[in-house]
Amino acid sequence: MAAFSFLKDQTTLHGGSVLPRRVLERGFDLNGRRVPLLGPQGIFKPAGCELPLSITTVPEVPGKERPYEDETTYEGVDSGNRLVANVINGESSVVAFVEGAVVSVLALSVTDHLISRVYVVSDQRKLAHVKRVLE
Repeated sequence: MAAFSFLKDQTTLHGGSVLPRRVLERGFDLNGRRVPLLGPQGIFKPAGCELPLSITTVPEVPGKERPYEDETTYEGVDSGNRLVANVINGESSVVAFVEGAVVSVLALSVTDHLISRVYVVSDQRKLAHVKRVLE
């Protein structure tokens, strides 16, 4: 969940919900190690992490079949904490659950097959819509 704390802080620092790609590439420090949120390829295992990480996705292209469908990429062991890839409001998104409750969403805008913007939503009023969509 350190990643979501970092994203929330960066969103505040950058004055809104759009983060520059360089911020995600730089990442954050965790126990003295840099943890990038974007790597040179889609799925990668940052130093200090036990599991691979990816917040990128394959965009939908009309008339072209996707090579894979997004799926859950992390589940905390018996904790109820998990990250789930989903489509929210037509955007590829990652939904964070803590103890089974939605606590934040990363919505990814894709332009020309690249993530062009990352929107971080952690306001509970705005998350009420996400909760309704997931029900």
